[in-house]
Amino acid sequence: MDVQVDDLSFRSIQMNGGLSNVVIKEVVKLQLNSSSSSHKNCCICRNDLKKNAANISSEDRDLIFFTRNIWIPEGARCCADHLADHQLKQEAIDQIKPMAIRQAELNSADVQLLLNKSQIILENHNKKFNFDDPRSLTEDEYRLLTSLSKDDFNEFVKDVSSSGIRNSSNRSIRTAI
Repeated sequence: MDVQVDDLSFRSIQMNGGLSNVVIKEVVKLQLNSSSSSHKNCCICRNDLKKNAANISSEDRDLIFFTRNIWIPEGARCCADHLADHQLKQEAIDQIKPMAIRQAELNSADVQLLLNKSQIILENHNKKFNFDDPRSLTEDEYRLLTSLSKDDFNEFVKDVSSSGIRNSSNRSIRTAI
């Protein structure tokens, strides 16, 4: 990943008869491995998209960026078969490959946001039993911990969620169950 930083510079411009100094903010230019992004082809398997295409969520795009070093542009679409509960399946994450190198310009707020997202992803991956991320536990781990298959557990969560149980600041509905 190549990084360039433009120096802070000042320019004088004339506004309403007076001179004003304008500060040009620093920008970091990154060259990123990038997937394809189209409404015609799946960004994962590159097959023609059929009727059941879906946009890749920002959470999945962030996860792929930080775990696979592949930038998926906002609005990228994939086959519905690559999703389970509106999240990419682990097989889909493993299958995606970069198509090109794309240059992105990030300001300080963008860099701070990326750092915050990376911290959240790192914290979530360090949890031992994370029921909130369907990819963090295997089918066998679900059976061992709950005596239910992953699909049965998800169905049970849907049934219990409609009964009035709510998330709290300490735990989610999935963790409470």
